[in-house]
Amino acid sequence: DQQRELARQIREQLQNRHAVLEREAKLCGRKRQRVNRELSFLFASDVVDAALRAGAQVIAVEDLRTYVPGGRGPLVNNACAQSARRQACDALSHIAARAGLVTVDVPARGTSAKCPVGDDEIKRPRGYHSAVCLRDGIDVNRDTVGGVNTGKRAILDLPTAKRKRGAAHRVIRTV
Repeated sequence: DQQRELARQIREQLQNRHAVLEREAKLCGRKRQRVNRELSFLFASDVVDAALRAGAQVIAVEDLRTYVPGGRGPLVNNACAQSARRQACDALSHIAARAGLVTVDVPARGTSAKCPVGDDEIKRPRGYHSAVCLRDGIDVNRDTVGGVNTGKRAILDLPTAKRKRGAAHRVIRTV
């Protein structure tokens, strides 16, 4: 009888602790969401200000939801590409539209595979992150090539980019 009473008291204490931890987790989640939102809008404001200073009319965003890295699968990649990143892209589209700029989501497939100058295949003599084009004399990081090609694709495909109803940004559907 004493053991049952002791077990009941312990169970009650654990349930109380569990309830407190659940409340704390919800509060932390709300705080994280608020911080992510604030960071997203700060990021978007900085990017739009830089674009306006540079005289740009289009902001290209690489859409990582369309890219599937080998061996990880679309589910993991989609989870990684979402949440804070998508929130930042949405904030960027919103603030850019208010400033009169167009944002374009560009599919990630093949953005760092070809030379931005001559569209030749890029060689990787020093591993995954290097990018060398022998014909054009380019020897840079593959992220640089991807950034230039993303911008190039956004500008060239802007006339074919479609805008979803109610969305502030355009999406390039084909690669």
